[in-house]
Amino acid sequence: MVQFFLITFIFSPLTIADSVTCLFADYLGFIDIPGAAEEVTLDGDTAYVSYGSTGFLVLDISDPKSPSLIGLYDTPDYAHSHYFADGFVYIADGSNGIQILDLSDLENIQLVASFDTTDEARHVFVLDGIAYVADYQDGLQIFDVSNPQSPTFLGNFDTPDRAYKVVVENQRAFVVDGDTGILVIDVADPENPSLISEFDTDGYALDLALVGTNVFIADNEGIVILDLSDFSTPALISSFATD
Repeated sequence: MVQFFLITFIFSPLTIADSVTCLFADYLGFIDIPGAAEEVTLDGDTAYVSYGSTGFLVLDISDPKSPSLIGLYDTPDYAHSHYFADGFVYIADGSNGIQILDLSDLENIQLVASFDTTDEARHVFVLDGIAYVADYQDGLQIFDVSNPQSPTFLGNFDTPDRAYKVVVENQRAFVVDGDTGILVIDVADPENPSLISEFDTDGYALDLALVGTNVFIADNEGIVILDLSDFSTPALISSFATD
C-alpha cells in the first residue's frame, strides 16, 4: 500500500545549509491507494496521477486534508507518466505502449485508442499531432497521432542506452538516455530522425527539464546544467551532487 501525500512547506522552523535557506516539509493529507505514484499533474482542485500498476488516477484535492478518488483507469501494464494534448491524455504504459484516454467524464474515463511500441514506453511527449516516445531500450519512437483513434508509426532513433524521457522543442528532441547522458536529435523529418549532438553526464541520466536555452539533467549523482544555445555543442554550465 502506497500513500499519495499532499505536501506543504512550513516556514518555521528554518535551517541554513551552505547559505541556502531550507524549509521543513510536512504533509497536509494523504490517500491510501495500492501502487506507486510515478508522476502527478495538478489543475486547480484536481490531481492527475500516473500510478504504476494501478493505472491512471484522478483525485479531488479541493480539501487537501482529505483527498478523494474521482476516477480510475486501470491500464494494462505500468503507468510511468502522462501527457495532455488536444483534449486527451497519453499514458506511457510500459510494455503495453501508449494508452490514449478521454477525460471528458472524469468519473468514467474511456480508452480512445492504444498502440504498441517495440520495448517499454517510459515517457511520451505530444506536439502538433506527433507523439514522441522514450521507449527504454529501443530509444526514441515517433508516431502520427493527428487522428488519435488511428495512430501510425513514423520513425525511430535507436539510442545507445535506455531512453527515459523526451522533450521536443523547435524540431529537436532532447532525450535522457541513462549512461549516454543526453541526446539532441533532429526530428524535422520524423520519419528519419538524426543525431545532432550528445553530452555524457558523470552519472546515469534519468530526467530533464528545459528552461530557455538551458537544460537541467537529473542523474543518479546529482544535477547537471547545460547551455544548449548551440545545439551542436552542448556546454557545461555547472553541476552539483545531491547525495
